[in-house]
Amino acid sequence: MTQVFTYLGILNLPKLNCISITLLTIFILLPAMEPREALAQQTSASWYDGAIQYSVITNCVSIIQGYPYSEYGVGTYVSYLANPNAYQPRPNLPYYIHVIVYGIGNPCSGTRVYIDIELPSNTVLAIDNIHPIYCFHDANSFSGSDCPQSLPASSLNNGAYAILSSDAANNYTWPVAQGHNFEFQIPVKSSTALTNSPFRANTWMIDGNSNSWLHPQQGLYVFQPVLISQTISFGQAPIISVGGTGTITATGGSSGNPILFTSETPSICSITGSTVRALVEGVCTIAANQAGDSNYNAAPQVTQSFGVTSGVECLLNWAENSYPHLYSPLGALSQFSSPYTYRFYHGTDTYVGVSHSDNHVYYLGPDRILLDVGELSMWLTTSGCQ
Repeated sequence: MTQVFTYLGILNLPKLNCISITLLTIFILLPAMEPREALAQQTSASWYDGAIQYSVITNCVSIIQGYPYSEYGVGTYVSYLANPNAYQPRPNLPYYIHVIVYGIGNPCSGTRVYIDIELPSNTVLAIDNIHPIYCFHDANSFSGSDCPQSLPASSLNNGAYAILSSDAANNYTWPVAQGHNFEFQIPVKSSTALTNSPFRANTWMIDGNSNSWLHPQQGLYVFQPVLISQTISFGQAPIISVGGTGTITATGGSSGNPILFTSETPSICSITGSTVRALVEGVCTIAANQAGDSNYNAAPQVTQSFGVTSGVECLLNWAENSYPHLYSPLGALSQFSSPYTYRFYHGTDTYVGVSHSDNHVYYLGPDRILLDVGELSMWLTTSGCQ
């Protein structure tokens, strides 16, 4: 960018016996100040810059020559990194603001600056190993002890955070020579959406002239994205008896977050991960939850309930679910006729039951031939009912 400044100056015109007053126009070519991207995932974003503010000093050379004039001393502005099309920045996710200070004029004493920043409402610093502060001098990055990774409370402006150099001899201020610049990219995080919420830098010019303050600011927008809904669907309920275990299955939304199960009836059943354990007879209710993220809403909680039965009831439930071609329709009620606990399925004209005299499982088909299909203990193990 090129800045053009016009000043009223006094020129000693040769071959004239007078002093004329004319306009002196000064062209200052500043280095290109295209801010660097802070993070790889933000390469599609742009810096939204606030207006530049300038200090004014007396040019040193003009003083030496005897014709002093004023010029801009330092220019500074603030901005933030945003991609509105992708709803960035977003609440509760780090994003970057930056402060740029560059030297324009030439005061005799040189220029040092003190910088602090005032954050927007509902916004805090978010500095960590993943989101460090980035520092640049003349577009070249620098790090180590010279690039601060914490910002203490400002001693000069209440509620602000100071960007301090490592130069203790000069009260931790930054040297800004003519034609040179500093840039600081600082991670922050807002807890809510923001609309034109101002943040600003307070920059104190220590230049041997007016030692003025500059307060560039910018309105900041934090966007609340339109989140995608998620739903949870349970798989088939397990069939378990007292003391037994089963597996809860469910599918969720596309956030990739795990589905978490909890027992709503801890006196009847407990659950660890997806494994449910039956404690006593009754109705077991399992709740499923899936968290959201920056793109997805949390899924509404859903529940699944099923009965915890004795071993025989569990086995008969398992049999009709596992062999529907033999036992239909599902949901037949258990009956007792000594020595059998059994169920009759009118759709297939079949019976299945357990004899309490020998603890064997029996099947009676449409041909009315009673078949002993094995010991109860074996079938309880096979069905997971024991």
